[in-house]
Amino acid sequence: MLFGVQAPAQALSNATWGSGGNIIGMDYQHINYGGAYLQRRSSNPGCTASLSDIDAGGKVPSAWDNQISSFENFGGGVSGWYRCYSKHWEHAGSGTSCSGAVIGWSLSMSNIGSAMNDQTSCIQFS
Repeated sequence: MLFGVQAPAQALSNATWGSGGNIIGMDYQHINYGGAYLQRRSSNPGCTASLSDIDAGGKVPSAWDNQISSFENFGGGVSGWYRCYSKHWEHAGSGTSCSGAVIGWSLSMSNIGSAMNDQTSCIQFS
Protein backbone atom coordinates (compact mmCIF):
# COMPACT_ATOMS: atom_id res chain seq x y z
CA MET A 1 0.00 0.00 0.00
CA LEU A 2 1.43 3.35 -1.01
CA PHE A 3 0.02 6.58 0.47
CA GLY A 4 -3.21 4.84 1.47
CA VAL A 5 -3.88 3.39 -2.00
CA GLN A 6 -4.01 -0.37 -2.26
CA ALA A 7 -2.71 -1.94 -5.47
CA PRO A 8 -5.30 -3.93 -7.46
CA ALA A 9 -5.18 -7.69 -7.01
CA GLN A 10 -3.48 -9.58 -9.80
CA ALA A 11 -5.77 -11.69 -11.95
CA LEU A 12 -5.47 -15.42 -11.32
CA SER A 13 -4.39 -17.40 -14.39
CA ASN A 14 -5.48 -20.86 -15.49
CA ALA A 15 -2.90 -23.42 -14.37
CA THR A 16 -1.99 -27.11 -14.55
CA TRP A 17 -0.92 -29.07 -11.48
CA GLY A 18 0.79 -32.43 -11.90
CA SER A 19 1.75 -34.22 -15.08
CA GLY A 20 0.40 -36.91 -17.35
CA GLY A 21 -2.28 -37.11 -19.97
CA ASN A 22 -5.30 -37.57 -17.70
CA ILE A 23 -7.35 -34.83 -16.04
CA ILE A 24 -8.59 -36.04 -12.64
CA GLY A 25 -9.87 -32.76 -11.25
CA MET A 26 -10.62 -29.09 -11.86
CA ASP A 27 -10.70 -26.42 -9.17
CA TYR A 28 -12.22 -23.01 -9.87
CA GLN A 29 -11.62 -19.52 -8.57
CA HIS A 30 -15.33 -18.72 -8.21
CA ILE A 31 -18.51 -20.58 -7.23
CA ASN A 32 -20.49 -22.42 -9.92
CA TYR A 33 -17.28 -23.50 -11.68
CA GLY A 34 -16.46 -19.93 -12.73
CA GLY A 35 -13.34 -17.86 -13.19
CA ALA A 36 -9.84 -19.20 -13.66
CA TYR A 37 -9.24 -22.94 -13.22
CA LEU A 38 -6.57 -25.24 -11.80
CA GLN A 39 -6.42 -28.47 -13.79
CA ARG A 40 -5.08 -31.52 -11.89
CA ARG A 41 -3.31 -34.00 -14.18
CA SER A 42 -2.17 -37.55 -13.51
CA SER A 43 -0.47 -40.36 -15.40
CA ASN A 44 -3.26 -42.62 -14.08
CA PRO A 45 -6.69 -42.51 -15.76
CA GLY A 46 -8.48 -42.07 -12.43
CA CYS A 47 -8.29 -43.18 -8.82
CA THR A 48 -8.50 -46.51 -7.04
CA ALA A 49 -11.79 -47.77 -5.61
CA SER A 50 -10.67 -47.27 -1.99
CA LEU A 51 -11.04 -44.02 -0.06
CA SER A 52 -8.53 -45.28 2.53
CA ASP A 53 -5.55 -44.46 0.31
CA ILE A 54 -4.30 -41.24 -1.28
CA ASP A 55 -3.80 -41.57 -5.05
CA ALA A 56 -2.56 -38.02 -5.71
CA GLY A 57 -2.43 -34.58 -4.19
CA GLY A 58 -0.53 -32.31 -1.90
CA LYS A 59 0.08 -28.57 -1.63
CA VAL A 60 -1.63 -26.58 -4.39
CA PRO A 61 0.56 -24.29 -6.54
CA SER A 62 1.38 -21.08 -4.65
CA ALA A 63 -0.70 -18.81 -6.94
CA TRP A 64 -3.73 -20.98 -6.12
CA ASP A 65 -3.23 -21.07 -2.35
CA ASN A 66 -6.48 -19.85 -0.71
CA GLN A 67 -8.19 -19.20 -4.07
CA ILE A 68 -10.61 -22.14 -4.59
CA SER A 69 -14.41 -21.72 -4.44
CA SER A 70 -15.72 -24.75 -6.42
CA PHE A 71 -14.41 -28.01 -7.89
CA GLU A 72 -15.26 -31.11 -9.90
CA ASN A 73 -13.43 -34.42 -10.30
CA PHE A 74 -13.01 -36.84 -13.18
CA GLY A 75 -11.40 -40.16 -13.97
CA GLY A 76 -12.46 -43.71 -14.57
CA GLY A 77 -13.76 -45.23 -17.75
CA VAL A 78 -10.82 -47.64 -17.80
CA SER A 79 -11.07 -51.02 -16.09
CA GLY A 80 -9.74 -50.82 -12.53
CA TRP A 81 -9.87 -47.00 -12.34
CA TYR A 82 -12.66 -44.86 -10.93
CA ARG A 83 -13.78 -41.23 -10.79
CA CYS A 84 -11.70 -39.46 -8.16
CA TYR A 85 -13.01 -38.09 -4.89
CA SER A 86 -11.14 -35.23 -3.25
CA LYS A 87 -10.67 -33.64 0.15
CA HIS A 88 -9.89 -29.92 0.34
CA TRP A 89 -7.80 -28.96 3.37
CA GLU A 90 -6.88 -25.68 5.03
CA HIS A 91 -3.15 -26.46 5.52
CA ALA A 92 -0.51 -28.37 3.59
CA GLY A 93 2.07 -30.70 5.09
CA SER A 94 4.84 -32.60 3.34
CA GLY A 95 4.12 -34.84 0.38
CA THR A 96 0.41 -35.62 0.24
CA SER A 97 -0.25 -34.88 3.94
CA CYS A 98 -2.72 -32.11 4.81
CA SER A 99 -4.28 -30.75 8.01
CA GLY A 100 -6.73 -28.26 9.51
CA ALA A 101 -10.31 -27.66 8.44
CA VAL A 102 -11.46 -30.00 5.68
CA ILE A 103 -14.23 -30.66 3.19
CA GLY A 104 -14.69 -34.46 3.27
CA TRP A 105 -14.52 -36.82 0.29
CA SER A 106 -16.59 -35.26 -2.52
CA LEU A 107 -16.95 -35.66 -6.28
CA SER A 108 -17.86 -32.03 -6.92
CA MET A 109 -19.13 -28.90 -5.23
CA SER A 110 -20.45 -25.85 -7.09
CA ASN A 111 -19.90 -23.85 -3.89
CA ILE A 112 -17.31 -25.05 -1.39
CA GLY A 113 -19.13 -23.13 1.38
CA SER A 114 -18.29 -20.13 3.51
CA ALA A 115 -16.11 -22.04 6.00
CA MET A 116 -13.64 -23.19 3.29
CA ASN A 117 -14.18 -20.61 0.54
CA ASP A 118 -10.74 -19.31 -0.48
CA GLN A 119 -9.13 -21.40 2.30
CA THR A 120 -7.78 -24.48 0.43
CA SER A 121 -4.02 -25.02 0.58
CA CYS A 122 -3.90 -28.79 0.09
CA ILE A 123 -5.97 -31.34 -1.84
CA GLN A 124 -5.99 -35.14 -1.62
CA PHE A 125 -7.44 -37.40 -4.32
CA SER A 126 -8.64 -40.98 -3.79
